[in-house]
Amino acid sequence: MENRTTHVCTGCESSWTTDSQEIPKGWQIIECPKDGMMLLCDCCLKPTNFAEMVARSGGTATPIRIADGTGDYDFGLRSGAFIDLSDPDYSRVEIRDIAAGLARECRFAGQIHGYYPVAQHCFIGSLIAPPDVQYAFLMHDGVEAILKNIIRPLKNLLPAYRKIEAMHEARFLKRFMVPTDGKKQVKRIDNIMLAAENVGVRNQSRVHAFRGMTAVDMKMANQAVDLIKAASGKSWERPFLERFHELAPLEALENGRIAA
Repeated sequence: MENRTTHVCTGCESSWTTDSQEIPKGWQIIECPKDGMMLLCDCCLKPTNFAEMVARSGGTATPIRIADGTGDYDFGLRSGAFIDLSDPDYSRVEIRDIAAGLARECRFAGQIHGYYPVAQHCFIGSLIAPPDVQYAFLMHDGVEAILKNIIRPLKNLLPAYRKIEAMHEARFLKRFMVPTDGKKQVKRIDNIMLAAENVGVRNQSRVHAFRGMTAVDMKMANQAVDLIKAASGKSWERPFLERFHELAPLEALENGRIAA
């Protein structure tokens, strides 16, 4: 068992692991008249609704179990760390873990000719997406690096899985500072990519795959088809990492929350 402490923000439940009991830089112990003592991260301290709270120095960290490979739900990552899938601490997940998993996870449960990884889907989608959602789209399937790419029909049969997926996704997005205000745009690009993949990967006709699409979305889908066919057989771990470092918020890269 590693001698480390994970601090959990009372506000957003994001977590940050340190080698000591000292709270992370920028975090504070806050006394709220209604809820008592709270540990808040630097992001949750910004809203004005905390104006009536009083900052207190010191305080005890919020410890949770650190996965070490001995638990029933512990899962080993490429970087060497472990997370508990039932209560995942995403501060232990590095971007190389995500890139490695997505580059080796095949779309459509592998029921295609050839091999088409999730990393390629995310990378190409980020190229055709509007600039303000490119990073969000690149990272939108990030938890599949750990939970795998489960096809939609199977998810519909597994309501408990959807709850687990939602928990992982929320913590993943906090960990990698992925904006969530463009969900509709991300979903739109995802549907465009699916149509393009039906042509470029599953060999459907464009007339069938693009039926009902607007002219603008069809143009984007055609662009994606060209990119898919041009990149056939390529390894996608390194391109995904490079695209991540191109698009990730500068704050995320500078403050050390994301290990490359």
